[in-house]
Parts: sequence; C-alpha cells; structure tokens
Amino acid sequence: MAPIGRLIFLAVVMLVSQKERLNQAELAEIRVLVTAVDHAMKGDPVAGAASLRWLPHFLRAPDGRTYVPYTVAIEDVPEDTFSTVALYVRVATRGDRTISTERDKRIGPTGVDVPSFAYDAAAAASNRLRFLDRPDQKQSGPYPFEAAHFAPVWWEGRRGSGLVQRALMLPPGSYDLYLAVREREDSIGRGRTPQASVLKRELDVPDFSTKAFSISSPILAARIDPVGRSLDAREQTMRPYALGGTEITPVQTKMFAPSDTLTVLFFVYNAGTDKNGKPDVSAEFQFFGLQPDGTGAAVGPPVTQRFDSTVLPREFDLRAGHPLVPMQSLPLASIPPGQYRLEIRVTDRIASATASRELQVAVR
Repeated sequence: MAPIGRLIFLAVVMLVSQKERLNQAELAEIRVLVTAVDHAMKGDPVAGAASLRWLPHFLRAPDGRTYVPYTVAIEDVPEDTFSTVALYVRVATRGDRTISTERDKRIGPTGVDVPSFAYDAAAAASNRLRFLDRPDQKQSGPYPFEAAHFAPVWWEGRRGSGLVQRALMLPPGSYDLYLAVREREDSIGRGRTPQASVLKRELDVPDFSTKAFSISSPILAARIDPVGRSLDAREQTMRPYALGGTEITPVQTKMFAPSDTLTVLFFVYNAGTDKNGKPDVSAEFQFFGLQPDGTGAAVGPPVTQRFDSTVLPREFDLRAGHPLVPMQSLPLASIPPGQYRLEIRVTDRIASATASRELQVAVR
C-alpha cells in the first residue's frame, strides 16, 4: 500500500450547478422519461429494453447532506444500442406517489432553463427542472432530488455492461429512487424507436452530519489515478469519483478470480486526535464464508492497518482537514472458491469508538 500521505483525497466535493438552455427536441426526450417515471411511481408496469443496475456509494458532503456518486450499468441489450442516453433521476420521500403532473401542474413546455447538472442544491435544481410548469397553479414543492443528463455510455468490448456515472446529494433519510434511461434520438438508425428502461430502488441515505465516529461506504477500486489538474464543473459532473486530486474507478462486479487482488478504500470521519492532530485508528479486514443463512466462519487471518503518529507524515493533521483514507490490497489466491463477506472494522482508540461496514464478494 502506498503511504497515506501520498494520496491526496478530499473528503467532500463541492459541486457547482450548471444549467443549460435545452432545445425542443431535448425537452421532448426528457418529457418521455418523466412520463415513464410517473407511470412507475403509480405502480404501472413499465416495459424495459435493458436490465439496469444502480451501484451507489455514500460519502460525507460539506453541508450535512450525503454525497452519492453512482454508476448505472446497462445490460442485456443488443450491440449497437445505447451508445448515448438521456438519463432522468428522481428521488422521492419513501412512499410518496405524487407524480409530476399532480405536483407541478405541468401542461406543456415553457422553454425555461433546465439543469443538466445539478448536485449542490437539490431543491433549487428541482425548481429549475420544471420545464413543464404552469406558473399560475399552486405547486406542492420540489422532489428531494431531480436531475436530467445527456451522457455517452462507456462500453468495454460490448460484452459487459454499458456504464454511465453521475452523482446526487441528499439529506439523510429513506427515499424511493427512480431512474430512467433512453437512447438519444440522434444516436439510432432511421426508423428505429429509441429503447428505454426504468429502475426503482429503495434508498436509505446514511447520516454523516453528526460528530460521531463513522466511515463512508467502502469502495472496491479497479484503479486509482491522479487527476493532475482541477476539473471544471462540467468535467466534475461526468467524473463523480474524481475526489480532489485522485480519481477512483470502482469495480462493477462482485465476482473475482483467485488471481485477482481486491483494493478497498474508504473515508474515516470524526476520528479523535492527539495534541498534534494525529489520530490513533486501526482498520481490520476479515473474510468470512457466506452461508445461505448469512453466517460463516472466518477465512484466513485478519489484515490490520494502523494510522497514528508513528506511521503518518509529520505534516498530517486532521484538524487542518487532512483526510484519513485507509486503503488495503487483499490478494485472493489463498481463498477457496465460494461466497464471502468482507468485514471492515475500524477502531478509534482515542475516542474509544468503532465503526464497521461489509461487502459481499464471490471467488470463482
């Protein structure tokens, strides 16, 4: 593992909203997705041309909310489809079934500015997204989060998943997330109807706003690369895992070969410090066999890291905002094929506090 002082991570990312003037064709594309999500919200069956997976991570944001970078994986589609998509995301309070027409009295396009990129002010973004609003009708307020994007899809040989990455910001709480993707009109052949799919997921957003010792979602990383320069708002939108000077590429599968090595990292929040601003934190990584009932014995010895004044650089100071980001590589060569639970247990010796997370992985 590289010394933590050489990894420049920011524990939070301030993202700046942009808004773009959309033309009528783009508004029409988003309107189709808004309608599809309205149907899904009412419980109507929604046919989907693709299988969608939503792969989120949860990190602390600077204002009491939670930063949620995510990957949308588009699967089970023919070649030469979904090369670029319109993406619409709506987050509603858990159980809320108030659709857009009931909430906003939308009756037709007005040509107002619509944010294609909106993370740092979800409520304001939702207000601007009401491109079908009727101003003389009373409105019931915005959804907790709502945004639209136009994005290319990244494919690796067209044999795996097509990937799109974006992010959202939410206060802690329980939500229903609706996500709709549709091929762009100008990316398909003449005479073919754009294919679309809708995904609904329950979303429980953790609370990092307290002063309690905690850790972020662990991220299994395929790569960790230096960014090399500051990103502008548009680039940050398209690269939500670029955190400070480092960009993380999350793995998109939980299935691994014995020859693979897992690289896992996470952010530590609110650790206690000594008089020099140094923490005394240990992180333990332990595999457990995973049985159908959720139980399983430990497999192999635990791997332990320590972060204190004896190993951290002299200039490291949590009080100055330096992030504490444990990262560990875990070879799988000694682990037999099977299903496993990777438990990560982090202990703050100064505050006498612990936090834990777990991941499920399979070795084939």
